[in-house]
Amino acid sequence: MRAIQRSFTLLGWAVAFATCVSGSPKRYEPPDVIHSIAQRAKADLIDLGAVPGLDLSSTLESIASTYADAVTSKLSARAVSNLTGLIDVHAHCVPDWYRAIVPRTGGNPTPSWNVTGHLDFMASQSISQAVLAFSAPGANVYPGDQAATIALARLINEQSAAFARAYPDKFTFYAVVPLPYTPNAIAEATYALDTLGAAGIALYSNFEGRYLGDSAFKPFFEAMNARGSSQIIYVHPTTPYIRVNGTLIEANPTVYPTGNIEFYFETARLLAYDISTTNLFFGTDFPYAPIFTYGPSLIGIQTSPFVTNAERSGIFAQNARRLFGERIPL
Repeated sequence: MRAIQRSFTLLGWAVAFATCVSGSPKRYEPPDVIHSIAQRAKADLIDLGAVPGLDLSSTLESIASTYADAVTSKLSARAVSNLTGLIDVHAHCVPDWYRAIVPRTGGNPTPSWNVTGHLDFMASQSISQAVLAFSAPGANVYPGDQAATIALARLINEQSAAFARAYPDKFTFYAVVPLPYTPNAIAEATYALDTLGAAGIALYSNFEGRYLGDSAFKPFFEAMNARGSSQIIYVHPTTPYIRVNGTLIEANPTVYPTGNIEFYFETARLLAYDISTTNLFFGTDFPYAPIFTYGPSLIGIQTSPFVTNAERSGIFAQNARRLFGERIPL
């Protein structure tokens, strides 16, 4: 896992191409948000009303309200450690409108989430900035429905950009793309990076059963490579699928929990012996990881005898600053 085309860097549980772009975040003054989103989608031939079961008007109002609802109140001061300035490169947002349409599964349900709670969590963990992403299934809530996937990708990216613009000193984001529809994915990635200011692109380990090595996705990666060596691709796990009667269903739709996150000994050994600490980053997976794991995990890294203080500083923040450059504010 040393190099694939560009420099391939381990991000928490995710993976990313190497990076740097210009432009410091400033407080964003939104225009008529709803009109602007609708007009840009129309210009790109995207039908935002194509998402089944989604109240589009309410969703657009929710995105627009992100700016008006920006939190200015004092947040939690109860940090679990004496660290400061941590950067969380693996965090998630789950706005209510998205949670309402994602598949409901037992054992690991989609968590409730709001901005205030996330900011309070960050304060409690000494985190100064977080890079947000929509977790799986991302835009692929309706497998096989191309129009819905394209529309949902745009709405997700507009929402993510709203969080980053409303809280420029706290959040940046990874954009999603509507793979397996490769030409549309290229167009959406271009829009998200150039217009919305995404820090990188979030990919999932498979898109409707098609894995990232699928030859149909080659034009997408070529398009990203053509942008230069400063592009970040954040690879996130997703649900495995199997085909039954010509349709996609979850491979393990059990209602019984099968335990928390598994511990992979080979992966841990790889991290310890084969990957430089300059390629390791801090990530929480908030709000998906069990709440009781966050504090002990942070303290475990802080007190680990296996890394030096300089290496620890890199893992907690400096590696991310080197990777993301000015996409993360000082």
